[in-house]
Amino acid sequence: MKNVSRNTIMAWMLVFFWAILIFFLSAQPAETSNQSSLRVTELIVVTVAKVVAPDIDAEKLAGIVKHFNNLVRKLAHSGLYFVLGLLLVCAAAKMGVTSECKLYTLTFLFCLLYSVTDEFHQIFVPGRSGQISDVIIDASGAAVGIGICWLVQRIKKQ
Repeated sequence: MKNVSRNTIMAWMLVFFWAILIFFLSAQPAETSNQSSLRVTELIVVTVAKVVAPDIDAEKLAGIVKHFNNLVRKLAHSGLYFVLGLLLVCAAAKMGVTSECKLYTLTFLFCLLYSVTDEFHQIFVPGRSGQISDVIIDASGAAVGIGICWLVQRIKKQ
């Protein structure tokens, strides 16, 4: 059996823990998930408002938070899978996957499959549902992360 380095084990542990984080976030009931994203959205909106419109009233601010909450939720989907794609490319490369085509294709397919299973899992969570649109958003985030890895490799080879 091939001797696996400590860095390789650490890379796969990061993948594993990131996948667990995604699962944990998906396992939250709809109300809990929505409250969490509302807090994040409020933090973003309030921070931007302090710079752009410091005199804005609380009622208008609450309306802006409500308006942007869905966007923040979808960006979180994309961001989680962006990171998963990056981590998977690094872990697979450390395992010795040298074919670029195989590396990036398998990484993307794993992210896509994980997204599909994650959305299926949400069918069983109170107030949640599996959405094809979320799979597309997740896959897009993963593709961007994987694409950045590919681009960095291209730049390093020059």
